[in-house]
Amino acid sequence: MKNKIEKTRTKENNRKKLKILQAMHFPLEGAGTGHYVHNLSSGLIKQGHKVGAVYAHSPNCTRQDTPYERFPVNFSTNDLAFQFPVFESHPLSDGQNFGSFQGDNLCKYQEAFEHELDKAIDTMRPDVVNVHHGWILSDILSRKGIPYFVTLHGTELTAFNNYPQYQKAALDGLKGAQGIITLTNDQKQKAIDAYHINPGKFSVITTGIDRDFFKPSQEHRTQTLSRNGVDINKDQPVVLYVGRLTEVKGVEYLVDAAIHLQRDSKETPKILVVGDGVLRKQLTEVKERHNLSDLEFLGQKSSQEIKSLYNAADLVVVPSLNECFPLVPPEAMACATPFIGTNIPGGLEMQTTELENIVNNKSKEEVSLRVPVKDSDALASKMVETLRMKLKANIGKSIRTLSKKYSLTGMIENTTGLYDTAA
Repeated sequence: MKNKIEKTRTKENNRKKLKILQAMHFPLEGAGTGHYVHNLSSGLIKQGHKVGAVYAHSPNCTRQDTPYERFPVNFSTNDLAFQFPVFESHPLSDGQNFGSFQGDNLCKYQEAFEHELDKAIDTMRPDVVNVHHGWILSDILSRKGIPYFVTLHGTELTAFNNYPQYQKAALDGLKGAQGIITLTNDQKQKAIDAYHINPGKFSVITTGIDRDFFKPSQEHRTQTLSRNGVDINKDQPVVLYVGRLTEVKGVEYLVDAAIHLQRDSKETPKILVVGDGVLRKQLTEVKERHNLSDLEFLGQKSSQEIKSLYNAADLVVVPSLNECFPLVPPEAMACATPFIGTNIPGGLEMQTTELENIVNNKSKEEVSLRVPVKDSDALASKMVETLRMKLKANIGKSIRTLSKKYSLTGMIENTTGLYDTAA
C-alpha cells in the first residue's frame, strides 16, 4: 500500500504543472456545477497547478476565500442591470432563464463574459481551458485559439432542446473543443444522440467529492440542529434533503410525503430541507396550510454547515425527477449517512445500486432504496421502512468506505490526464 501511494505521488510530482482556466456561466456555489468547479480547482491547486476561474458573481455567494484566482463577471454594474440568466433555476438568481433573455441584454452578457475571459487569458496565459456546460462560453472559446475542453453537467441538454435560438452557438462550441467530458456513460450517450458529435471526442470522468472534508463528525447532533433552529424529540429520526427547490428536484413530492406521514404514520421523522429556489414560497405555504411541524425549511447553508447536517441526519433523501450525477449521495455516504432516491437512470441509479449491494450483503436480504418518481406515498413509506433498519448505526463504516469510489483525487487525476493531451 505504501509503495502504491509513493508511486502515485511520484507520478503527480513528475507531471508537468499546468496553467488551467475554468470557465462557467454561474456562481461558485448554490448548485452542483459551482461546487464541482470549486472542488476541481482547489484540488488542482493542491497538485501544484496554477488555476483561475471565470464565473458569474453573485452578492449572495458566501464563498469568498479560494486558493485559485478569480475573474468574476459582476452583474451589479450599470452595464449589467440584470441578474445572470439560468437554464431552469438557481438559488442565487431571480429565475430569468435563457429563453426569455435576448436582444441588448444578451449582447451585454456575451460582451461581459468575453471581456473577463480575455482578462483571464492575458493574466494567466493558460495552457488549457475547461468550460463548464456546452453553451455560450464554449462558443466564445472556440474563437480564442486556446485548447479547451467542455464538461457537460446535464442541464444544458434540456436548455438546448428548449431554447433552439442557442443551438448553433452550443454546437459550434462543442465541435471546436479538444474533447468533451461527461459524468456518466448514460449522459455521454444522450449527448451523442442530441449533438451528433463523434463519440471518440467524449471522455467519461465520474464526479468526485472531498472525503477529507465530508467525513463523520464528533459533534452531537442536538448541537448541530439547535444551531440551525431545529428542535426534535430525543429519539426522533432526522431526514435531510439538500438541493435546489425546483420542480426537477422533486422536492414538492417530499413535502407531500410529509403530509402522508403526519396523517398516517406514528413514526414521523423530522424532515429538514436545505436549499432555496423558485418553489420556496409555494412549499412554505403548503407547510403552513397543513401545519407540518416536523418539516423545516432551513434555506441556503454553507458547505461546512451542510456537512454538519449530513452528520446529524439518519437518512438523506433524493426525490429527483431527473439527475445527471448528483453530489448529495456521495457527500452523505462520506459522512456515513445512507440515502434513498428515485428510480431514474444515470448517476443516481448507479449510486443507489452500489449502496443497495452493501445493505443486501450485510442484511442478507433483498433491500430496495429507491422509489418511483412523483410517488409521495411510496416515498413516505420508504423513509419509514429505511429508518427502521438503522443503517447509519449498523453499517455506517461500510457506507463511508463505499464513498471511496467517488474520490475527488481520482476525478482530478483523470481530468489532469486529459488536460495533458492538449497542453
